[in-house]
Amino acid sequence: MSKKKHKNKGRKIKPDQVEHIGPLRFARYGKYVHVQNLLDEQQLNEIIQKSAKEFPNVCGTIDQSVACVRDLVKTFDPLLLLQCGFFTFVRSAIGKTSESEYEPEDIIKHRMIEYIQSVIVSTPIQDDATGCFDQATWDKLYNCVMELYSNLNLSYHISHSAHLKLNSDNYDENFDELFVTAQMLWTTVRGKRYQIYDIPHLESLLLPHDEIFKELFNVSISEFLAGLKRLQWNLTEGLPDAVIRIKEINEIIKSDLQKEITNNDSEDLPEIIKNIVRDKKLETVSEELFGKFIGFDLFDVKKNTNFPDNILNELSFEPGEYLAFYEPGKYCGWPLRLLPVQIRPFLKVGEKFCCFDLYNLFDYLYRVIQRLIIRLRPDYKNIWNEKQKLVSENLPFELFRRILPKAHVFRSVYHRWRTGKDNKLNWCETDGLIIYDDHLIIVEVKGGAFTYTPPATDFPSYLNSIKSLLLKPAEQAKRFLDYLESDSYVEIFDSKQNPIAKLNRSQFRHITLCCVTLDSLTTLAAQHESIPLVNNGLKAYPIWSVSVDDLRVYADIFTSPLTFLHFLQERQRAYQYPRLSTNDELEHISLYLTHNRYVDLADSLHPADKVTPTGFLKQIDQYYHDLMIDPASAKKPSQKLPSRIREILNFLDDSELQGRGKAATYLLDMSGENRRNFSAGIEEAIRRQKVKKRLIPFSFFGETKITVFCCIKGIVVPPDEWKREYVFAFLLRSNDKERLSLSLFFDLNAKLTDVEYDFLSAKDIPSNRIQEIKALSAKQANDYIRAYLNETGKKKIGRNEVCPCGSGKKYKKCCGK
Repeated sequence: MSKKKHKNKGRKIKPDQVEHIGPLRFARYGKYVHVQNLLDEQQLNEIIQKSAKEFPNVCGTIDQSVACVRDLVKTFDPLLLLQCGFFTFVRSAIGKTSESEYEPEDIIKHRMIEYIQSVIVSTPIQDDATGCFDQATWDKLYNCVMELYSNLNLSYHISHSAHLKLNSDNYDENFDELFVTAQMLWTTVRGKRYQIYDIPHLESLLLPHDEIFKELFNVSISEFLAGLKRLQWNLTEGLPDAVIRIKEINEIIKSDLQKEITNNDSEDLPEIIKNIVRDKKLETVSEELFGKFIGFDLFDVKKNTNFPDNILNELSFEPGEYLAFYEPGKYCGWPLRLLPVQIRPFLKVGEKFCCFDLYNLFDYLYRVIQRLIIRLRPDYKNIWNEKQKLVSENLPFELFRRILPKAHVFRSVYHRWRTGKDNKLNWCETDGLIIYDDHLIIVEVKGGAFTYTPPATDFPSYLNSIKSLLLKPAEQAKRFLDYLESDSYVEIFDSKQNPIAKLNRSQFRHITLCCVTLDSLTTLAAQHESIPLVNNGLKAYPIWSVSVDDLRVYADIFTSPLTFLHFLQERQRAYQYPRLSTNDELEHISLYLTHNRYVDLADSLHPADKVTPTGFLKQIDQYYHDLMIDPASAKKPSQKLPSRIREILNFLDDSELQGRGKAATYLLDMSGENRRNFSAGIEEAIRRQKVKKRLIPFSFFGETKITVFCCIKGIVVPPDEWKREYVFAFLLRSNDKERLSLSLFFDLNAKLTDVEYDFLSAKDIPSNRIQEIKALSAKQANDYIRAYLNETGKKKIGRNEVCPCGSGKKYKKCCGK
């Protein structure tokens, strides 16, 4: 019998480390960081006043950095400049497998590539631009870009917000916070999905347009994707591979060179090397590696893909071709504007087409292709939208079927409900319902594009995208929930208004409202509960917003359907807990895998504003990095589960027992210590029963309210009624609202063969047997106490000890009265 309660319950955890930087207090609790502003109101107002005055100066400094970058870029050979930028970023990325390992300077090094390419295509090349590389000029350019992004990502937003607060009559702090967040995401966040899914993502979305693609560009989608895959390999593995192969060739040459020099002291060294290369037939591979390591072959799109010139021209800008980036006006040349590389990802110099940045390429390529085809064939717009709608509506359900293979899925469900200002009954559609045991997932899918225009210059479009892709589907999902809760039974229909099923709200223990978007909204999805536009619109009803990209990760990580459903319950708790703030939807998976009921941990930290987890994505980042580099070494992240609990969950996952989701929740809700005690309790019960040749139940109290019967083949098992009475007697003593009665059946080798369970409460006790069960409970308590004294060798029980009877109370307040 387990006698331990959750240790952290009821007390706050002290921070592992506390640092003070100016007026800010940073407290670290493991991988959680809490930031607290220690300024009083007067000090805060003084800082706001000072920051507002600095706003014009900050803007002027940024303008100077923009002009400096442009003047310096003019003096470089474009390809040599971007090659240097690429190598600089690669050096900073060596050994890093997770985004949490990148310092702010590393991120700016990557942004430097896209920004410099944008400057190049917006700036005519000077006649005196040299093909030689000047380190001093490069260092000056590097520092200018660093200063530009550093000021833009911090000083600008602080001073701009202070300026707005003091000079706007209708200043809204929540609105401004969203505006700042949107701009920072625009300038810093790239990589909408893990690289392993870049090609599959495009394949899912572009294959339906194969015919028009071949007609316009004389290349199939399959050929196009194969070329992109080669390009992806070159920009990720091409350079390390070239370095390894160069070292191998050098070793071959070095070995032969020692022999040749020994025998031919007077011969010319370059000639000897040339002869070795020729004799070993290394000319071709040497030229290839020279082209990759010294030349521009790594970035040469045509050489790597063999794409026809017509599509390469459509996806490329030449130097000086896109002058809009420097058109006079607000944010002239700032990264807050739409970057040319986000419109056309490739750079054309002479007859060479080059790509230096994979993140921008794959983040925007689908929408770039969409706009390109519709521009060339305006009459194809409706066809594109129809095919996109079909794909975007099918793909999420394919992924859900991978996660929940035995789920009952209804697609395109219709019902009648009140809509519009007149509140009249109308036919409404819900994209899908997924029923797995007692869990209902109401799914709404949006295939529309999130605006490609930057929030700094077109914030209304940004807000409209949030409304369209987050708020509207959430409202539609909530509308179906309202319908479900409107009556004891409700009917659902197909598109022809034929009834297909009746649903009862009481059959669902848990309901998840899920909004799936085609475009990746990873950060917005994680933070949407704090966006007033969404939150106020739904009156804070829990909504799980997830992109197709993130849903692919869920389908990979969760191999147990019941564990996934338990995660959805915890994700909903996180939504309803405003103090926990995450920067990425996938962080919720990592938090769950690491801490299980992670909201409880966050609640045990410092009782101030918000806590933000840091570094939790590392385990998932590492997994997908290994899948790309060395699939055999990739270890899928998972929760730590003792073998017996995993065995029970596997059995329940494979079964179709009603209520298995709730039974799994009892097990998965347990803390790590109770999980270990539970598993050990099973082993101990099996051992003792083999000796005593009778059933010996054991029970948990506190946070885990389970009574377990280990039924071993060859040992007589009392009837089910006896088990029920045993649990009734225990829950009367422990005063539980409900208790799980769990029967586990084992063969002679202690392998689990069957699971039975029941959820019992005091109200299930027949009224005419209450006194009888109370008497049984008293006898049971005496048996527990006697067994405890015999096992421990004690003569009496301490008054402040937990009573051995299983009530969970102190002995002095229970059987020791």
